[in-house]
Amino acid sequence: NKKYTLVSMFTGIGGLDMGFEGNFSYKGKNYLGQPYQVLAAYEKDEKCVETIKKNLDLPIQQLTLSESVVGSIPSADVLIGGFPCQDFSSCGPKRGLSSERGQLYKVLVKYMMEHKPKIVCAENVPNLEKMSGGSVMKQIIADFEDAGYKVQVWNLYAPDYGVPQSRRRLFFICTRVDIPGEPV
Repeated sequence: NKKYTLVSMFTGIGGLDMGFEGNFSYKGKNYLGQPYQVLAAYEKDEKCVETIKKNLDLPIQQLTLSESVVGSIPSADVLIGGFPCQDFSSCGPKRGLSSERGQLYKVLVKYMMEHKPKIVCAENVPNLEKMSGGSVMKQIIADFEDAGYKVQVWNLYAPDYGVPQSRRRLFFICTRVDIPGEPV
């Protein structure tokens, strides 16, 4: 019955958080509560924060995340976050790592280096793996590895997991190097 502590960054409207916490129903199927306790959730967009406050029991804070604020964020067993995808999206400006927004995954890296969570789950768009011949994704993976983590990348199709959207998503599943095994 141990609860694992969790910090959520780039929370959006809380979908990833809901998946980790469980204890909800969708299309007649009940999803059991999971052993995670969200200590803190951070989102820049005011409308997303308002949506969470009206619909979910998350300790959400409106905050523009940057590497400089990581020291004030609590340590947790698990870190999750859907780092901004606009500059990686096939429908976006495709600036990749050359933009300020494209560098925001480094907030996760900084947290990983400072707080050493056991597991990190980061989410983004599949076009990221195609950008610059794959070098963008290789750089992100290398930065996660340099923080002391083994990295798997899962390319998942949302409807296979009950999500009512016909799209794919990349999940970077990072396990601290001193922990044996990896999620499957």
